[in-house]
Amino acid sequence: MALPWSKSNQRRSAPRYRTDGLACELGEILDLSTSGMRLRCDAGRACQTGELVTLTLQPGDGSGTLRITGHAVWVKRCGLRQREIGVSFVNVRPSVAASLETLTTTGSLRDAPQVDDATAQGTDWQADFAPEPTAAEEHREALGVSAQATLPEIQSAYRQLARRYHPDQSGDAGTEADFIRITRAYEALKTALDSRATQQRRAG
Repeated sequence: MALPWSKSNQRRSAPRYRTDGLACELGEILDLSTSGMRLRCDAGRACQTGELVTLTLQPGDGSGTLRITGHAVWVKRCGLRQREIGVSFVNVRPSVAASLETLTTTGSLRDAPQVDDATAQGTDWQADFAPEPTAAEEHREALGVSAQATLPEIQSAYRQLARRYHPDQSGDAGTEADFIRITRAYEALKTALDSRATQQRRAG
């Protein structure tokens, strides 16, 4: 049975639950909510940040499967040969939403309600679902900073991650993709803040 994970619940649009025996094509699902999930997989099977993936969730009790699509919001190294991936679900139909709610709270699809997508349109099923992430949100996620982060805070976060992921520093050629991702995120956020500051000076 899935168990609540209170630490994640403080940051998410919907409660996040630890999972037991839940898997998909990429690997093991570590925790799940009605708006997204976190999973662990072998490095060779990992998708790229921003990639749209369609996965089949498979409960360990064999109660069925659930097909769902989402964006890989972030991908990070977890040891030498594994990756963790954060997925935000998109375009969730009411019938899938109902099954997700059952799966997150019970760890099974056995008692999932039957929902007619045609008649459920216009209901508030989508209210708890995280919106498709924007580029800025993905950049902040990559650096681990908040939407209110200042330029010095962004620079500090980037320097710490750059020391960790730079291939020359880490000694692992597999970190190059992570280094490129955080560098692009830093450059995009810095450009946005510089542009905002310039506009404010002109307006002032």
